[in-house]
Amino acid sequence: PWLEPQQNSRLQGDQAVAGGGTGLVNGQELRWKGLTLKVVGILEPTNTTLDEAIFFPLDAAYRASQTVLGTPDQFPFKLGQITGVLVRLEPGTKHQVIAQEIRPYLSASRVLEASPLARTVGVETSGIGFYGLVVSGVMAIAVIILIASVFSMTVNERRRQLGLFRSLGATRLFIFSSILEEVGVVALLGGIIGLGVGELVVYFGELYLSAAFKVTLLLPPTADLVPFIIESLIFGVGIGALASTYPAFVASVMDPYEAIRRGE
Repeated sequence: PWLEPQQNSRLQGDQAVAGGGTGLVNGQELRWKGLTLKVVGILEPTNTTLDEAIFFPLDAAYRASQTVLGTPDQFPFKLGQITGVLVRLEPGTKHQVIAQEIRPYLSASRVLEASPLARTVGVETSGIGFYGLVVSGVMAIAVIILIASVFSMTVNERRRQLGLFRSLGATRLFIFSSILEEVGVVALLGGIIGLGVGELVVYFGELYLSAAFKVTLLLPPTADLVPFIIESLIFGVGIGALASTYPAFVASVMDPYEAIRRGE
C-alpha cells in the first residue's frame, strides 16, 4: 500500500523495493550477501526504520543461501530461518485466527497486530493537538492585548498630531483607516520576520533531533507550505487589525481641540 499506484507491487526474484531513506532510485542495482537485486519501487517516507530497509522476495534469500551454502560469514541464514513476517490480512479477518494457523509452523513466534499499536499511539498523542490549540489560543489573546496596549500608547503620544489632522479636515474614517493600515504593515513585517526565524529554528532543530534520536524528520512539501505561509500572514495581519480596532476608534472620535491642547 505504500507504493505509488503506477508501481508494480508483485516482485520478481531479482527485484526489490527500497525505503524512502535509503537514497536508492528506481532501476538501480545493488548487491548484498550473494544477492543481486534491482530496485523497482521506492516506499513513501514513514519516519520509521522502514525508511532504511530494503524488501525483496523470500525466495531470493533462499536461493542466495543455497548459492553460498557453507560460508556463513557471507550469508549467515539457513534455509527455513525467518526473523519476521509481515502479513496483510483480508478485510474482516481476525488476527487471532491467523496466529493459530501460524503457530504450528513457527512455534517460537509471537503475533503482533499493528492496528492496536497504532491506536495506542494515537491515544497517547491525541492530547498534543488539543494542547497546541490551547497554547495557540492563549498566545493569540496575549498578543491581542499586547498590540492593543502598544497602539493605545502610540495613539496617546500622537494625540496632537491626530488632532491637527482632524483640524485640517481629516475625517474620522481617515484617522481610523490610517491607524489600521499602519498596524497591518507592522503585523505583516512581523509575520515575515517570525516565519523566517521559525524556519531557522526548524532547520537547526531538525539537525539536532536527527542526530540525537536517529530519526528522519519529514517536512511538508513546498506545495503545502506556500498556502500555510500565506494563511499565517493573513492571520497575523487579522490579529493586528483586531487588536488595534479599539485604539483606532478612540483616535477617530477625539475632539480636535482637546487632542491638540492635551497632546504632548
